[in-house]
Amino acid sequence: MERKDVYKLIDCEREYQNMLPQHSKELDFKHSIADWIIYMEHLIIKAKEEIYQLNEIEAMSYIRKATAVGVAAMENNKTLSR
Repeated sequence: MERKDVYKLIDCEREYQNMLPQHSKELDFKHSIADWIIYMEHLIIKAKEEIYQLNEIEAMSYIRKATAVGVAAMENNKTLSR
């Protein structure tokens, strides 16, 4: 898969996350970087559980979600390294 296609998948996941009923732009800005990391870690653990069960498609789904959460973290925090 080409990078542009990967970015499209991540973009679609971010749009989906923003549409979730529990999503709140105001709350996103209040999350600390640690909060984002903890949630990403949770999703990666889920991916690992799926890969242990040889469910590659589900594992990749969790990787996509974790990556999109990382994007959300960067969107909502002003502290970015170069």
